[in-house]
Amino acid sequence: FVAFAAVTVLSQLGIQVAPLIAGLGIAGLAIGFAAQDTVKNLIAGVTILLDRPFRVGDNIELQDTFGTVEEITLRSTRVRTLDNQIAILPNAKVIEEKILNHSMHRALRVVVPFGIAYKESPQEARETVLALTADDARLHPDYEPQVVVTALNDSSVDMELRIFLKDPGLEVPVRF
Repeated sequence: FVAFAAVTVLSQLGIQVAPLIAGLGIAGLAIGFAAQDTVKNLIAGVTILLDRPFRVGDNIELQDTFGTVEEITLRSTRVRTLDNQIAILPNAKVIEEKILNHSMHRALRVVVPFGIAYKESPQEARETVLALTADDARLHPDYEPQVVVTALNDSSVDMELRIFLKDPGLEVPVRF
């Protein structure tokens, strides 16, 4: 209403309003293109806050970045990596990528890779590593730890210890 009244008053005063309206339209178009990424990030931020694929404190893997969510804003998500760096990820990119939330599980599986020499016995290595997990209160009681051979490389027999944690928040310290 105000814009219509202003255009009417200006035309009554003898000012040509067509070039003014065209100029405002071009300026509006330029501002719209300039703000496109910001608006996209704001909409993505609202989507993240409503959908809640992750929360502050969750361990996530996103865009080849693994870490703990420190902050979720309307424009970006901040993730603290294992190197204690903060990765600032634009929300528009976050919702386009696959998100692995390591904290939303009843029991989280952790895989610890290791290798042994060919002269060593895989069965003895299996027994030795499984003995390390005996009576560990951090492990989920419903899932038995496993040690499996995963590859026969040129210089080693690659194996993995597969365990399930009761508390997904312990993932990083247990991996180390």
